[in-house]
Amino acid sequence: MKNKICFPLLAILFCSSLASCSSDDKDEPGGNWNPTIGTSEDVKPTQVFTDGLPSKVYGMPITTDFKGRVTEIGNSTTIKYTDNTARSDQNTYNIIIKHDGTYFGYVNTDGFLCYLRNDNYSDDYTEWKISYNAQKQISMIQEIYNEEGESDTATYRWTYKDMNMTQMSYTDYSGDSEDNYKVKYSYTDNSNSTPIPNKGNYVFTQPFDYDDHGLFPFIVYYAGLLGLPSPDLVLKGERIGHDYDGCYQKYTWNISASGHPSSVEIQDYEDNELEYSDYIDYQW
Repeated sequence: MKNKICFPLLAILFCSSLASCSSDDKDEPGGNWNPTIGTSEDVKPTQVFTDGLPSKVYGMPITTDFKGRVTEIGNSTTIKYTDNTARSDQNTYNIIIKHDGTYFGYVNTDGFLCYLRNDNYSDDYTEWKISYNAQKQISMIQEIYNEEGESDTATYRWTYKDMNMTQMSYTDYSGDSEDNYKVKYSYTDNSNSTPIPNKGNYVFTQPFDYDDHGLFPFIVYYAGLLGLPSPDLVLKGERIGHDYDGCYQKYTWNISASGHPSSVEIQDYEDNELEYSDYIDYQW
């Protein structure tokens, strides 16, 4: 059984955002992974960032090509777009991401990642099958861990209300129900009787915990590759499951004069005691 880890250190990734991989599946949460494969020409970050791309995330500048697609995020992430034609061969990739390793994938017809794997040459690798709902928001990820010819699958499913992410449900590789958990999200509290708008879609709620099975490069949300986020800013995420009593995160936002989120303090609690705090700045 896993050690008790309430949340990963960065539960909000950099500034928050599967059912078929194209956006015509209305089932929520989850569904069947059945992608309609698009091309690199379908990638359009401006459909995600309604007020324009942030200029920096975590102090790292964003670089785009002449088509407006993100090619670099600081020195940590590079993205290469490899074709201009639709492909149905699921072993042929139209996007390559380098971020603490190399990832090979392809996008759907909305220009969002629907498949990714972290090694194209080894028999031991992790792959992710990503689906979206009818509102173009992430609804399911199947994480498949392949080793020595065998595979195990973990599943993450998301539920929404009024397009705000309200719950993530995790089903573990092991099949042991004690390793499963949920994360419930709230957008109001005693200090905020109404939700705080996520103006410009700058913040991507990232409630994933991949433990020791490898990391998914969610920073590529800022390349417009992971669908649309919640329209409001999350204030609390509470983890529910075996041995997770008193595990939650609180988010305190600062909002700029323009109405955009400018920073957030994240406080992580275990057994109702503060374990650590993190502080993130946003810039556009």
